[in-house]
Amino acid sequence: MTPQIKRIALTPGEPAGIGPDLCIQIAQGSFPAEIIAIADPDLLQERAEQLSLPLKIQLFDGKHIQTIKQSQPGTLTVLPIQCATPPLCGQLDKQNVTYVLDTLR
Repeated sequence: MTPQIKRIALTPGEPAGIGPDLCIQIAQGSFPAEIIAIADPDLLQERAEQLSLPLKIQLFDGKHIQTIKQSQPGTLTVLPIQCATPPLCGQLDKQNVTYVLDTLR
């Protein structure tokens, strides 16, 4: 019997915090699961560049929800939710509170 691949959803929390960095770091590894970040893909790409880490983003569109693929190192599947305003590391912006709540929904 072949073990079934699971799907794990990540929410990075406050976009000016370390959550986006952690999502990118997780994407560098190999896991026996499909990792999906519910986040702003532009934020993740920009933060990956700041961290000098490779990151290929694949958008999750929900059309093939029954198809679960094992994550590959350096690749992150993202269910896109846009930030209200571009975040700056370490500087909270209350305009992005809706973004944080949307990623949790």
